[in-house]
Amino acid sequence: MLHKSLNFRKVQYSDVLELMSEIHAFWNSLPHQLQDLPNSKQSERIQKASSKNVLGLFFTIIQQQLILLVNRPFLSLEPASLEFRLSLQTCISASRTVISTLKHHTPSLRLIPWPGTLSVTWMSGLILAFACALNLYPVEKGTT
Repeated sequence: MLHKSLNFRKVQYSDVLELMSEIHAFWNSLPHQLQDLPNSKQSERIQKASSKNVLGLFFTIIQQQLILLVNRPFLSLEPASLEFRLSLQTCISASRTVISTLKHHTPSLRLIPWPGTLSVTWMSGLILAFACALNLYPVEKGTT
């Protein structure tokens, strides 16, 4: 539905809102243990800790990746359009969550070899750079 050429894409924003509703419903239906990120003390011992801590980190990144994937196609619209502006702000928030989460937890994990981790990290940085280039996000915040 979303990943087609601009010439053939006919997506109503209501369809995107429905997908976003399903993403949030999925997140809200997860057990509490899978939504919790490990705190800094736990992340130091995460390799020895239970898999639930790692799964909380995994589900957080996956949820943000889904949000990015659903909203990203609307970043090809005119910057003045409401769909573009809402999608950009949603993507900025998801990107910041991905980057800050991985930045906080990667030193203790050394490497997060999950499928899609490189892709979501790259996409997050690219979206922040794009927003900064359009002067729709402060460059100071985009570089930290």
